Amino acid sequence: MNTTPDISKAWRELRASAAAQLPSDFADRVLRLVHVQTSPVRNAADRFLVSACTAAACLLFVMLVHTHNTQKTNEASLAGWKQISAQADSYASIP
Repeated sequence: MNTTPDISKAWRELRASAAAQLPSDFADRVLRLVHVQTSPVRNAADRFLVSACTAAACLLFVMLVHTHNTQKTNEASLAGWKQISAQADSYASIP
């Protein structure tokens, strides 16, 4: 009978092996580097850019939906007017 291997033990061993490859202050150095490289101006510019792109995408979506709905309404109205015109022409041809 085959037994299922202990997966959690394998993951623990992999984590321990990976942790041994990194210096003990690795996480602190990464966080310090991130804090130094980011500035409030950069964060504000990034937020503004994301907001502007989101607003542009929403506006584009609204315009596309509006155009589609307007086209459908115009097609329905034109079909109705064509029917009315055909009926008017048939009544006009009656002596």
